[in-house]
Amino acid sequence: MAKKRGSKKKKQDIEKLFLENLLLLEKTLAELVTSFKKLEAKLTKLLNVFEKAAEAISEAGEEKKVKETITEKKKEEKVTKTTKPTKAASDELASKLELLIEQNKAIAEGLMLLEKFIKEKLEEKE
Repeated sequence: MAKKRGSKKKKQDIEKLFLENLLLLEKTLAELVTSFKKLEAKLTKLLNVFEKAAEAISEAGEEKKVKETITEKKKEEKVTKTTKPTKAASDELASKLELLIEQNKAIAEGLMLLEKFIKEKLEEKE
């Protein structure tokens, strides 16, 4: 009989420990669920922040492009309004073009001489 009492007591102790552990496990799982819910809320807030930042960057980029386009148009208008050709400017441009034509002629002559030289060298090798 003593064995049965000892065995019963041991069994009751084990059941008591099992129940205590089960309760602790349930409490831990409940805390875990709560923590996950808080984490989800924080991640949602963080995602919202990123979305707003992306929208702001996108809008800022579009505004910047619009401002740049407006600025460029204003500059173009300013240039066309302020640069009226004068006789002196036309003469200066004509003289620069003449100089450029002379330089092109000199370069063309040099290329022709270079071509002639290379042909002669190739004929000598053959």
